Amino acid sequence: MKCVKCGGELAGMGTTEGVEVDFCSSCHGILFDHGEVAEYFELAVDVPDLVMDLDLARKTDLKCPKCSGAWVEIPYVPQENLLIDLCTGCGAIWLDKGEFPKLEAIAAKLDDPKAKLLRAAKTVERKGYQVVGFKKV
Repeated sequence: MKCVKCGGELAGMGTTEGVEVDFCSSCHGILFDHGEVAEYFELAVDVPDLVMDLDLARKTDLKCPKCSGAWVEIPYVPQENLLIDLCTGCGAIWLDKGEFPKLEAIAAKLDDPKAKLLRAAKTVERKGYQVVGFKKV
């Protein structure tokens, strides 16, 4: 599969969080499928306020390597200085080199620790593991 930005080859890469992302070794961008940003960063959704962010979207000339959909550039959250690329077809998200740590810092501020822990425990259980001491709510 070709890179969204530079046309280089994307390679699948597993993370310690169990999310398979596509990485470009040429431009160092990362492609997340729909739902993977939320899963990786332990958030409820990929983009916190997608409806409002789409109002601020800027169309780009990029095409999605997965579905050939059009991409838009949106603020991840309006009050932060991070623009991400979102496929309007399949919901994939592209992070350019250097955007990953910015998103990581933003994500750390978005949810309270209890909600993150609850989602993480549920994710682990969905993968077939038992979390000792975890009460289902």
